Amino acid sequence: MPEPQGSKSVKPVQMTPKEAGLFMNKRKPGAYTLLDVRQDWEYEEFHLPGAHLTPLPELADRLGEIPRDLPILTYCRSGKRSAAAAGLLSGQGFAPVFTLNGGIEAWNGQVATGKRETGMIAFPDSPTPREILALAHGMEDVLGTQYRRMAQQIQDMDIASTLETLAGFEDKHKSLIRILFEKLGPGQDNVETLARQFPPVMESGRSLDEYLRESETDLNAPADVLQLAMQIEAQALDLYMRYADKTGPGEARETFVRLAREEKRHLTALGNLMTRERK
Repeated sequence: MPEPQGSKSVKPVQMTPKEAGLFMNKRKPGAYTLLDVRQDWEYEEFHLPGAHLTPLPELADRLGEIPRDLPILTYCRSGKRSAAAAGLLSGQGFAPVFTLNGGIEAWNGQVATGKRETGMIAFPDSPTPREILALAHGMEDVLGTQYRRMAQQIQDMDIASTLETLAGFEDKHKSLIRILFEKLGPGQDNVETLARQFPPVMESGRSLDEYLRESETDLNAPADVLQLAMQIEAQALDLYMRYADKTGPGEARETFVRLAREEKRHLTALGNLMTRERK
């Protein structure tokens, strides 16, 4: 879909859920603004990963929080509030501006849950890139360990094999994080040592067992395992993007954006696995 050039006269463009999905998938995290204009309680119930929450009644007073150099995609519950928000933004010179037709009710992709601060206790205030990568490494390690624990407890060999595959994904993530950590130059601690200085948590601060209870998911087939994993990765993507949104320009923000980019790739890989599983 062609994007209109910035101008006050440019009208917002409505996107179908499929078009919005393609719009986000072809862009790197941090290369656009995803704007949720619903109320706080609606966002807490579920939201698109990485969405910046600005309720419509507050939007006019918070325009300064929205980058003017990035495309904007607005959404709400059904599309009416987001259309109004897109019109306001366009009228104030933001461009290009898009809005999700049908809202999040029409969305059939992954969503995240929780308040804006969910999981954000994991990182210290003003974390350094080393601390960010060390904590991310620890999170991947915790999740991989829990996948393997579940694989040992489950009798179904296909489900156990899928869990082991997911644990392997986390191992690859840890390897990438180690590479990024080493590129920062020599330090007193390696990434594993520094990670042990933080509490062992997953990206949302919840355990795998808590995810299962909250989603009321029974692991009866490999597809169930993959769906659960996609929920977890959506939460991880959401967490890193919320931190990037919170952190000002600089190396720390770029580190969060890089981690978000890797979680996005992980989600795509999980989606491909699920597609093959269903064939």
